[in-house]
Amino acid sequence: AAATLAAEGVAFDTCDDLYDAAADLGSAYAAIVDRVLDLAASDGDVTYAVPGSPHVAEATVRLLCERAGPAAVDVEFVEGMSFLEPVLAAVGADPAVDGVAVCDGRDLAAQIERWFPPQPHAEGAELPNLLVCQVDRAGVLSDVKLALLDVVAPEHEVVLVLGAASPDAEVHRSPLAQLDWGQVDPGPLATLWVPATRAARAQRRALPYEVGAGHRDAGRAFAELVALIDRLRSPGGCPWDAEQTHASLARHLLEEAYEVVDVLGRFAADVPPARGDDRAYADLEEELGDLLMQPVLHARLAQESAAFDVTAVVEGIVDKLVARHPHVFGDVEVAGGDEVVANWEVIKRDEKARASAMDDVPHALPALARAAKLIRRSSASGVVWDGAAPGAGAHDDIGTALLALCVQARALGVDAEESLRVVLALFEAAFRRAEDGGLLAGADAWSLIASGQRT
Repeated sequence: AAATLAAEGVAFDTCDDLYDAAADLGSAYAAIVDRVLDLAASDGDVTYAVPGSPHVAEATVRLLCERAGPAAVDVEFVEGMSFLEPVLAAVGADPAVDGVAVCDGRDLAAQIERWFPPQPHAEGAELPNLLVCQVDRAGVLSDVKLALLDVVAPEHEVVLVLGAASPDAEVHRSPLAQLDWGQVDPGPLATLWVPATRAARAQRRALPYEVGAGHRDAGRAFAELVALIDRLRSPGGCPWDAEQTHASLARHLLEEAYEVVDVLGRFAADVPPARGDDRAYADLEEELGDLLMQPVLHARLAQESAAFDVTAVVEGIVDKLVARHPHVFGDVEVAGGDEVVANWEVIKRDEKARASAMDDVPHALPALARAAKLIRRSSASGVVWDGAAPGAGAHDDIGTALLALCVQARALGVDAEESLRVVLALFEAAFRRAEDGGLLAGADAWSLIASGQRT
């Protein structure tokens, strides 16, 4: 329409400069109305053109009407067709038959809260057909998805309409959970159609614990991080983030984990922990944030491959932790932390259907860390490790012994890390053979290693 005006020789000014200068949309709208009213006061007749109908989803028009009376300015409307008709035609809906609620995507969460307060509502409550406008940016689309997931099942199909009634119109259908998985920038002519459905809040999965206001604040903060990573990976975001893969991010995940461990080394082993050094806590807060970014990035990459998203990651670990704490959420009784650990290993074995206690101990672990994990697993299976217990200076004794072994390895031209890996492989192989033969009860760990060396 603007191009047609220009071709006909009609001169006009845009308000792009006001949008560019404004801190937010509300400020931009107020500035636009100020400009129109100032022109009306000085020049008389002013034509203010908006896309579609001035009566549908035009915040500036509402604000202009509110302020025109007190400013003694008369407003005359010239009607135009709104975006509603072409969008409804694109999705095949008749509002007279199907009904529709038109919503602002930038304020959808507040509208949903008004329709469905957090308190449980009546069984069978219905969410009407929704036509969500103002979803012009990827970040807004992600916010809309999060708001809808509060009351709509993740698998519910939604329709994103781009450029309705234009030659380049596009219609994209997807489950709600995958709404923002694509790399398409919705743009200013995007509208979301959400078909009517039974509200899902009443059918949310039951949790055996309470989620309070403080927890919801944490959830909102986490959602901001997820939205930020989405923005960085989306078109027009950060080139570095856009280039990353699971493989390229692996070392960053490891480095961030080690930086957290480094800060934790500054804390005493108090239970519960003492407040200690405020600087250490400040560093820990920062490093935990750096580490948290890594799984969110990996989840975003998986989302782009239509594998899973961060919601599935979080729900998965919640379900796993509930299942592995039957002494908290079930009827299992434990006498202390040792029994908790023993139960944990049994539950993990059953969950993962392990053929051996040695299964799923990562080979990528540093050899010393892998040795500790294999020792824990084998000890839980009844294998006896009867090495001499260290004295009071346990850290010094063990550290000195390890250092001495590393010096000895260097003198012999042997890689100490690789040596331990070789012996661990011998032990693991012998353990699996003994496990298959039912010979583990009371087994001597060192005899198993010797057995592995012999074979």
